[in-house]
Amino acid sequence: MAKLSRTWEEMWERVEDLEPGGQGFTYKVRRKGGDDQRLYVLKRLRRQEDPKLRRRMNVEVASLQQIDHPNVAKVIESNAGRWEASEDLYLVMEYVPGPHLAAAVEERGSVDAAQAVATVLKLLDALRPCHRAGVVHRDIKPENIVLRDGNWGDPVLLDFNSSLDEGDLTELSESMGNRFLRLPDLEADSAWKRDPRIDITQCVGILFFLFTGHEPRLPVDADGRPPHKRLHAQERLSTLDGTTRAQLERVFQVGLSHNIEERWTSITVLVAELNAALATKADGPVDFHREVGALVARFSEGPIEVRKKAVADLLELFGSQASDLQRQLEKSLAPSFQQVSSGWGHNDDTASAGLHFRGKLSPRVEFDVRMELSIDGREAVLFGRLKPDADRVELLRFGVFDSDARKRLRPAMDRYAIDALRVHLTPTS
Repeated sequence: MAKLSRTWEEMWERVEDLEPGGQGFTYKVRRKGGDDQRLYVLKRLRRQEDPKLRRRMNVEVASLQQIDHPNVAKVIESNAGRWEASEDLYLVMEYVPGPHLAAAVEERGSVDAAQAVATVLKLLDALRPCHRAGVVHRDIKPENIVLRDGNWGDPVLLDFNSSLDEGDLTELSESMGNRFLRLPDLEADSAWKRDPRIDITQCVGILFFLFTGHEPRLPVDADGRPPHKRLHAQERLSTLDGTTRAQLERVFQVGLSHNIEERWTSITVLVAELNAALATKADGPVDFHREVGALVARFSEGPIEVRKKAVADLLELFGSQASDLQRQLEKSLAPSFQQVSSGWGHNDDTASAGLHFRGKLSPRVEFDVRMELSIDGREAVLFGRLKPDADRVELLRFGVFDSDARKRLRPAMDRYAIDALRVHLTPTS
């Protein structure tokens, strides 16, 4: 994407002012000149003079530009790459026509379990590339989801304002979140404010909202009841058959737990639970050969599919841990160095993360911290690379199905980051 030098007013016609976000202003706009008369959404920073916010916007827009998914509003253009200049930074995104989920439920009422799950599965799939790019939305609520052209099967996630806010620059003493589902993870002094599981939890909240027509609000209410144990939820759940009800209650019980460590650990795991909750058996005569043939086919394909899910889980884990490590490094290095760029990449069996820092007092002092997780058959290998053209160094090797991968991966990443800093920052004689 080209770095733009003209002001946004020169290129975009301000059609309508939309509700402003906490960190900026939002307008509905149209291109000036040419044949493109489509509508778009333009966002501007409120505090343009703040260098930290400008730098953060550059980093986060670069991550958003990597996300290509039909259920995520697309980035059209931005001049955030010129954050070091004095111009007014802005971001233009796709405008999605259709009602917000809140308005759709208000008009129609709650939806059946199958439709609720189908809608949430689309949202969860949309979050995969976001998390791999290090983007955590943190504000998934009905008002931030649009049903494209009113289609319940085509929900689009918008408004990444909470992802584009101060991020690490938000002090631990400040609280975040929304009234739809107030999580302790986003409260003051929480260390989980950028954890991808926040998005997963909020998606379970959307499922609850779609199925019951009520907002979950709190993981535990004043009477000590989780959302699925409240009267309106129990009345709605009573309409399901016993097996489906039990499975859906389990989704809510785990997914909306007060303690983040007790919730669903990944998108892959939650998707499997949701699919299991809706698995049904048809009544009527059984086609024996057809059913047995399907079972054999599933058995034959099973190991491949299981491996795909395990690999997707690991790459998702690497992305979230790399994103968290980025924030820790930026915070720790802030007195003397600033992050000037970050790079994220992934395909079906490899994910990479690269951070570039520059000295504040000595701009000629620059260094990189680069890591890569690569899948080699049934093994996952973590590599480090001190420079883009340097040879990779193997840091850790473990089985794709190793249940301790989460515990072993992050310490290895932390150790390498410290070793990389030691190489770059130790004076040479």
